[in-house]
Amino acid sequence: MTVKTDARWEQCLLFIKENVTEQQYSTWFRPIAFESYDDSTRTLLVQLPSPFVYEYLEENYVDLLSKVLTRVY
Repeated sequence: MTVKTDARWEQCLLFIKENVTEQQYSTWFRPIAFESYDDSTRTLLVQLPSPFVYEYLEENYVDLLSKVLTRVY
């Protein structure tokens, strides 16, 4: 089942915000747009503003994102 609500994503953002500075949050995480979550495949789909942002998040925040997403989803 694909979930169109973003309540869990908002919870992820709150956890992230608690673990980074306001500038880091505003620059790297606030621009991420929730698209959908599929419970059956455990797939979260988000939209990033650019490939650069994707690469930066992957290089610098993959551990934080993994922990937060595992905790919430």
